Amino acid sequence: MLLCFAIMLFFFPPNIILCEKDEEKFILVDTPGFTNEKNSSNEVWSNIDKIIDNSYEHGVHAILFGQRFSSDRRSHLDECMKKLNNKNVIMVFTKCNMAVTNNPENMKDSFADFIKEYIKKVNNRWVVAPDPNIFAECNDVITKNMNDLKTMISKIEEPWKKEKKHNLWHIPFYFTRIPTISMIPTIPMIPTISTIFAIFTILAYLYMNVPYQPELTKAKSTIFLIGETGSGKSMLGNFIGNITGNELCRFEVKRSKVPVTKYCEECSFTINNNVYNVIDTPGLNHDSIQKIDESIHKNLKINGTKAIFFVLDPIYYESFNNTKEVMKQFDDQAIKIAVFTKLNKDQINKCAGKKSIEKCLEEITEDTKKLLKDINYNWTIFPNQDLQNDVISKPTKELKKWIETHLNIVKPRIN
Repeated sequence: MLLCFAIMLFFFPPNIILCEKDEEKFILVDTPGFTNEKNSSNEVWSNIDKIIDNSYEHGVHAILFGQRFSSDRRSHLDECMKKLNNKNVIMVFTKCNMAVTNNPENMKDSFADFIKEYIKKVNNRWVVAPDPNIFAECNDVITKNMNDLKTMISKIEEPWKKEKKHNLWHIPFYFTRIPTISMIPTIPMIPTISTIFAIFTILAYLYMNVPYQPELTKAKSTIFLIGETGSGKSMLGNFIGNITGNELCRFEVKRSKVPVTKYCEECSFTINNNVYNVIDTPGLNHDSIQKIDESIHKNLKINGTKAIFFVLDPIYYESFNNTKEVMKQFDDQAIKIAVFTKLNKDQINKCAGKKSIEKCLEEITEDTKKLLKDINYNWTIFPNQDLQNDVISKPTKELKKWIETHLNIVKPRIN
């Protein structure tokens, strides 16, 4: 697991997503931000401690501690250095100007003494995170600095593991009393008391050593969200998160004529007690096909693919050829589902019975009909959330049932 600390001015809930280092799977946890409020700091550490305790089985491989490292933030740095294992800490400098980011080595002479001391404690592991307000997403500086960070993570020898915490009783408390009980003079009641304590001690020991599943688990397989720009992929991903009780990780959603999702983004959702890696892809076009293909191949190798949700507007769908290009990556083992979005009230009422696709949407394009035929008419409705609750309540329930039912049908495809 990779644990990220960020110094922020506001409190944010932790986000949990999945990422890879080489071919090994890691869980990346973005923790709540520290503030100058003491109570807030205690609450943050409570969340962090819980995450670390629950990762006792696999451990925390790296801790990315990011802030501006100014003197007014020193108290947070002191606190982290005391509580964390320095062998797994990487210091990440943020909010740096362009000159410093381009050549981080120039920063060394300007480090305050307390910063130099901390860098020495973490075995000179530090990196500069390029400011996204200054550098473009595909900038060479970003690539270089992030590759440096990956190298540092890979060179950490072993994860930091804590012993499993006992939830109820403390074993030594009872074992230290067993000899005392055995030395009590024998009277009719004593053997019964001794026996009860002995049995109680054994049961307590067994209870405390029953392994339990950590809260953060590896994904079972992958679900892809694929569709045109503006079709509602990100909104569907968040909608699935809401109806299945997974609200910590969110995809960015906003009304825009230009693509909002420029790279494949991931969230970890638990559905039917199984963890799935839900991937929101860029809008379908010639340039995005390569990015989507790369993400597909990577996930097929690591986790396998459980389902592909083709999110589309049935009236204005125009990306059939690009969709077919993506479909070549999958065989019949992966479920292919068409999810209709942007339906008005009348269209939703037509689709209520789902007896015939022609009766449901008489105006659908020929490309939409071809796609539905290719996926054996596997389709469902994702209602426009701008409509009234009484209109979308039934489709919402049907979508939840549809997803949960169909994810149990087939095994994931793994290359």
